[in-house]
Amino acid sequence: MALENETGSHRPPLRIGIAGLGRAALFNHLPALRQMPEYYQITAVCDLMKERRDIVEKDYPDVHTYRRVEDMLDDPEIVVIDI
Repeated sequence: MALENETGSHRPPLRIGIAGLGRAALFNHLPALRQMPEYYQITAVCDLMKERRDIVEKDYPDVHTYRRVEDMLDDPEIVVIDI
């Protein structure tokens, strides 16, 4: 659904993939993006550590999770990668 932002333009939320689920991603990027659903949709995450992917899966059950960044890059739903 396209929403009007403060500039008056209409666009769907950017579909974002996050590569690497370290402290910055888990405690800064994900919470900040989650607060602006009209602008950003977290579509996929990638990390070598299954425990980190599991953390995200609990809070974002519709997000695709990947072990390898190469596999995430093939996801056609992603428009932007946050590294």
